[in-house]
Amino acid sequence: MTRIDFYLLPQRDEQSRQLFACRLAEKAWQLDNRILIQTDNNEAGSALNALLWSFKTESFLPHATLPASQQTPVYIGWQEEPSSHHDLLINLSTNIPPFFSRFARVAEIVTQDEIQLDISRKRFRFYQERGYDIKINDMKKSA
Repeated sequence: MTRIDFYLLPQRDEQSRQLFACRLAEKAWQLDNRILIQTDNNEAGSALNALLWSFKTESFLPHATLPASQQTPVYIGWQEEPSSHHDLLINLSTNIPPFFSRFARVAEIVTQDEIQLDISRKRFRFYQERGYDIKINDMKKSA
């Protein structure tokens, strides 16, 4: 069964959420995972694509937007369902993707913005009511 990880950030802004997603994707890639970062739309996907190119000047994280080569370890998607199983879904979209259970892990990144907190509480209840294993990672304590 899919494991759900909630990462609670101390910041309120969306940029911090996206940067954390980049760092999480990099760490997962270094562990030889295949990752999908789900966004809401083409605009958000393009912004994340640019951020993945620039968030670290000393390294490179191979990525592409869906549909893409099966060899790409990190995908950015917003509309298309991935054609193969992946290890980690980093959900930056407003909704829970209907295909989330095909992944070994789902990462929900939560800022302290009130709207983001409300959305995240609803997601937590959704996963909890369906019996998913949920882990809370309080990044506020490690900041």
